[in-house]
Amino acid sequence: MPENGLLHVIAQLQNKNRKIRERAAETLGKYAEGEITDERALEPLIALLDDKKDRVRRTAAYALGRYAEQGLCKKEALDKLITLMEDKSRSVRQNATFALLMYSYQNVMDRKALKPLVEMLEESDFLASGEAAYTLAQYAEKGLVEESALKPLIKLLESKDKLARANAAYALGKYAEKGIVSQQAVKILAKLLQDKEYKVRENSSMALDEYLKKGITITEE
Repeated sequence: MPENGLLHVIAQLQNKNRKIRERAAETLGKYAEGEITDERALEPLIALLDDKKDRVRRTAAYALGRYAEQGLCKKEALDKLITLMEDKSRSVRQNATFALLMYSYQNVMDRKALKPLVEMLEESDFLASGEAAYTLAQYAEKGLVEESALKPLIKLLESKDKLARANAAYALGKYAEKGIVSQQAVKILAKLLQDKEYKVRENSSMALDEYLKKGITITEE
């Protein structure tokens, strides 16, 4: 898109019409997905995270996630995205989770995100809960952990969704690296070594290796 066209879309983020604001944010997210971005979009997108309309908050969170994927982040956005993890709208919470994951890839994190991410593990939407698990793993790599994550992560190991299972196993491995372990997890991870999905088997094996390093074996009661 020509620069003038992108600037026009950015300007529409402040339109009084809710549908136009929503469409503009959605468009910017799609273009960012195609690696077409403009840093000038960040501030107005961040402002939309406080919009009264949940559909606008949702699309703004998604667009900010895509911008973060391209390396364009602001701490101000992270703070508001963490707040949106408590939003009344499920779709807003889901897109905020996605954005937090993209921010974590850029090493832009805040301990305040841990508890809402743990709560997101309980969401019925497997994409959102799976993304929350992977984000928690990213946080754990930086030494930011929340012990209350263990129980819902273990529960997610038995999800019907292969990506959620794989991400939960990966997160449990990262938590084990930090000394946060559970015997219950070992038993389920051992079963997942027979999972039909390769990534689930691989991540479960890696997690079990971390448990073994801590002296916890599969047969231990």
